[in-house]
Amino acid sequence: MKRMKFLNGIGAMFALAVVALATTLTSCEKEDFNVNVEPINAQAEIRPTVLYVDENSTTDVTDAASISYSEGPTFTGNPGLSAKEVTVTASYNGITNTAKVSVPALQAGQYLTLSTTIILQKEAPAPVNAKAEIKPVVLYVADGVTTDVTDKAEIVFDPANGGVFEGAPELAATLSKITATYEGVSATISVNVPALAAGQSATMSPTIILQKQVGNARVEVKPVVLYMTKVAVIDVTASAEIVFDPANNGIFEGTPAIEATTSKVTATYNDIEGSVTVNVPALAAGQYTTLTPTILLVEQEEPVDPSEPIVSIEVEPSKTINVKGESDYLENQSDFWWYGSVTYTHKQGSKIVNKDIKTTDFDEISKIGGFINTLDQTYVENQLTKNEVPVYSHSRTIAFVDYTIIETIYTFYRVTETPDTRSTITKEVIATVTTEEYSTLFTLKHSQQIPGHGHAPAGHGHGYDHGHGHGTGNAGGGIVIPD
Repeated sequence: MKRMKFLNGIGAMFALAVVALATTLTSCEKEDFNVNVEPINAQAEIRPTVLYVDENSTTDVTDAASISYSEGPTFTGNPGLSAKEVTVTASYNGITNTAKVSVPALQAGQYLTLSTTIILQKEAPAPVNAKAEIKPVVLYVADGVTTDVTDKAEIVFDPANGGVFEGAPELAATLSKITATYEGVSATISVNVPALAAGQSATMSPTIILQKQVGNARVEVKPVVLYMTKVAVIDVTASAEIVFDPANNGIFEGTPAIEATTSKVTATYNDIEGSVTVNVPALAAGQYTTLTPTILLVEQEEPVDPSEPIVSIEVEPSKTINVKGESDYLENQSDFWWYGSVTYTHKQGSKIVNKDIKTTDFDEISKIGGFINTLDQTYVENQLTKNEVPVYSHSRTIAFVDYTIIETIYTFYRVTETPDTRSTITKEVIATVTTEEYSTLFTLKHSQQIPGHGHAPAGHGHGYDHGHGHGTGNAGGGIVIPD
């Protein structure tokens, strides 16, 4: 049988201890008294003690143990007793051990009690290997909706162990890199795997948030085409033929940003053609603006009477002004990130800022007034709300509004030819109208410092109460949103 180790202070390796206690035998010898004495048979008895040793204590289980003998345990001579070797087997709680007991030869009348101790030691369990397991949670944020895509995302571990670390039996501290990919968006985080003793285990559940990529910058040119007749000014944008150069229908898409460029817009209506060159601004990824240049097409007049004056108009862009609009911010002093909304003033179209009408002629005033009213109707000013604005932990998200204003001067002339010759032409200014054409640029800046706040901007924070480890606690779990 397997020899057992006695742990509880017994020390050395042994299977049994045998203590033999022999009684002294007093013999009666025959004297010359002529008395006959019957010999007494020799006797021997084995009395085992069974001790059970576990991790914490030693217990006498003699009465509860199952004990068997190869022979005996009581021996009677006739009258003497010959020597013999006896095997004593004890079993308890699934553990068995044996002891060899040597019974010596005894003469008639001798009596011997033999005590033996059998130790049954519970075998120490084999050490359990330490184990750490990383089970990441992958969240995908797009258009204000957060979806758990852990089962759909591609997750790669480095080292390539599926996120499972086995000790032998202990586990040394180490580092694991996890890369998650979904819908073309990827992020990599590092997780500190803690040192674990044999038998310890830990499960870490870092959260990886994949933020849908910020959209490309976009500029859209939407011209307003006005047709000026002798009696009225008409908005003909919907019916005019409009050609863009470059031929992109007036839409500029960034990859993701847009560099500054120009767009030539040509409008044709009733065989009259006019064009304007639009300056397309440089935009960063995610920025958007709409440009609304005005193209004025003037119907040519041929007076019935050569001496009858006609009205002509000249258009001259005066200057371009960039104006900082209002700014707003969302502030987050917590460890978690969330969505908010900001409101801003969006301005678009041409606004009449100055008019100087010198003429007193009714027809001329009517024509100029129609132009002013039609152009002024293109100006729109609205309060817009930008929703789903992420506000990261311990930071501000600031919303900026910039207005690009193109100032344009429209000069109206009374053109008169002399009656005797058409080579003599006089031009007299009868009115000037100054407009400001607005376009609005909205910009968000994330992870800005909070004035007086003790924390520096903490990246993107935890969000959605994930990223906390289990078992021995979070060992390097975190949240990453790729920029």
